[in-house]
Amino acid sequence: MTNDLSILDCRFFFLFELNTHQQEKDALPLPNLPRNSLLEHGILVDEDKLLIGSGNKIQAHEKSADFLVESWKKIVGLHEPAYTAALLGVAMVIADDSLEYHTIPMTLIDDAGKSSPITFKRSPHKRERELFTVQTEGMSEPTRFEQFVACTDNESGDYRYRYSLVFRENQVFLQPISGTNLLAQEATKTPIFSVYGIEHPELEESHKAGKTWPKDLQQLLMGKKDSKESAITTPIVSRLILRQWQFTRIDCVASQLRSQLPDNVRYRQLSQQDLVCKSDGELEKDLEGIIDKQTVQVKHLQARLHKAIRTLEINRNNLNKKLEKIQQDLKKQNWQFTLEFTGKQVLAEIFQRDIRTLENHQHYLTAELLDLEALHQRWHLQLEGRRLAHGNRMETLAHILILLVALGEMGNITKPHSNTVASNAHEVVKSCEGLLVGWLDKLNNLCFIQDVTALLHSLFVYLAVILVFIVGWLLFPGRKWVKKKWNCWRNKRRNRQSIQSNDG
Repeated sequence: MTNDLSILDCRFFFLFELNTHQQEKDALPLPNLPRNSLLEHGILVDEDKLLIGSGNKIQAHEKSADFLVESWKKIVGLHEPAYTAALLGVAMVIADDSLEYHTIPMTLIDDAGKSSPITFKRSPHKRERELFTVQTEGMSEPTRFEQFVACTDNESGDYRYRYSLVFRENQVFLQPISGTNLLAQEATKTPIFSVYGIEHPELEESHKAGKTWPKDLQQLLMGKKDSKESAITTPIVSRLILRQWQFTRIDCVASQLRSQLPDNVRYRQLSQQDLVCKSDGELEKDLEGIIDKQTVQVKHLQARLHKAIRTLEINRNNLNKKLEKIQQDLKKQNWQFTLEFTGKQVLAEIFQRDIRTLENHQHYLTAELLDLEALHQRWHLQLEGRRLAHGNRMETLAHILILLVALGEMGNITKPHSNTVASNAHEVVKSCEGLLVGWLDKLNNLCFIQDVTALLHSLFVYLAVILVFIVGWLLFPGRKWVKKKWNCWRNKRRNRQSIQSNDG
């Protein structure tokens, strides 16, 4: 709405993130311009956001997209092309004596390139669409600030829509926001688009009748020309854009992840027998590629949800403080600023509704995280049990090898020994060595010892002993392996029969 009195008017509000813009690799530094004019260089919001307005007279709303492109080109030309990376969202505000038949057509293009129409229009539910009203003495009906809903061919009107605004050359369109990409990166290149309306009945008739409130109303809603005082719609629209951008992105990410988590039901419902039948490679692949990956994603998203909820709470509190100040200032000027309808403040309820939705995501993901951690522990214990059993078998094999080496050494010890000793040895050593050799020779002369010695000296007997130990070592795990394969085959067969019976 402009300062020249008119029934039909329109304005676009562009909200930019200054810090993100400066961090972009291809972005240029922000120009050092005064931030006190909404229509020229914009005004600062929270010291790190920039709100720039653009006013246009629109005679046909079918051409609103063309006016949006023109407004965007003016901003880019006046400032810098790098603003594309910092754009958070655009709000379109329509003002007229009636909003009943106003519709804003846009084009929705999906990831496959298929286009379909989407229309923004007034909601049929009055309690949901009115955000605030302004009224003064002499006005038979209050001026209403309302939010529009988005309608597609397949969906009815909804205030929550997951679409991103895209400027491409000389056209502008909407595209669905993909939660998959947002889950992997903190991208800001998903600007939102929303439409609001200001309905001021009897404006033209009252102006022609010489009443002063129509001009005062326009200055109140959109600000005075060459004035540093912001209009009452400026902080409200900026907070609504920021709220929708923050909520839509994180809600898309959470919804996308929640849609993927039920795919793990088949892992959670695995019986112990099915788990035993999985190979070590399958267990490690499931553990690392699915369970651990989604556990990290859930923890990362929980942190982002906590941050988003806290941001929405801060924006809600800041908006409430600003609304209280606006209400007090307007009361001094004999204007009635109404925020509550049927005992409910719609503006605050919008933020609270988004917070409840994100908290619901958070509670759901907390429960899913507990399931994933239990699933991780179950898979991990199965793997560790197999590794421990494998280690025990290797330890048994080492003991067998040590025993076989000891048997071989016994054969060498029991060989006949000579009584001759080194001539240069000490007398005590000679006598001790002589006694030991003599004792071994007497032991070797015994009948049963000679038989044992003969057996130990036989290569075939030694190989037979090795074979007996090795077969004994392989027999027990081999029996368990055959039993496992047999049970797994029977279990798979039973599952196939169960699936066939259910299909039948």
